[in-house]
Amino acid sequence: MRTSAVATGLFAAAAYATSAPTCEGPPCMTAAQAQTVATNFGDLISAYSTANAEAYLTADYTDYSSSVNTLIDYGCPAGPVPLDAPTFTSRAAFIQGQGSQPDIPFNQENLWYTCDTVFIRWSTTVAPGSPETVTGIIAAETVYNATAAFPFQIQTVYSEFNSGAWLVDLGVFKPTCPPPPPPKNKRSVGSNLPARMA
Repeated sequence: MRTSAVATGLFAAAAYATSAPTCEGPPCMTAAQAQTVATNFGDLISAYSTANAEAYLTADYTDYSSSVNTLIDYGCPAGPVPLDAPTFTSRAAFIQGQGSQPDIPFNQENLWYTCDTVFIRWSTTVAPGSPETVTGIIAAETVYNATAAFPFQIQTVYSEFNSGAWLVDLGVFKPTCPPPPPPKNKRSVGSNLPARMA
């Protein structure tokens, strides 16, 4: 009876193993692959090439950035691109737009990632000696393509940054800043103290 019970248990275990659900779908990216995605996108800003854009981005690439749209519109609310409209709706559109822009530094400050999305906090200076440092956040959604040179290709980007600082660096916006307050001297500080301490 004991042998029969053991055999029955083994049979049940084998049947469960055969029918147990399996994990399907694309694999989750590793930390190294997430860094590659971030580096690849940064290269499109700091050292653009059409060959890289074709390797790093999907054909249906879409880019949302009200910050970029603000720059396109020169800060004017009635500009040619609505703030909430997609900036680029295909890889070809990105190539046409980004390919005509000068390269700028892309400094990665922080990186976070999930199975298929990379979050990058970054900074740049628009030109040497620019008065403002621009900082932004990028969320890059990827799709897995096992046959591609870079298997996690960027499909959608949501990007926002300090476009006000960028417009200052370009000279488009010239802020009117109040003069700094005069430094406090000992007399002005002492005048606010009790008489026995002044």
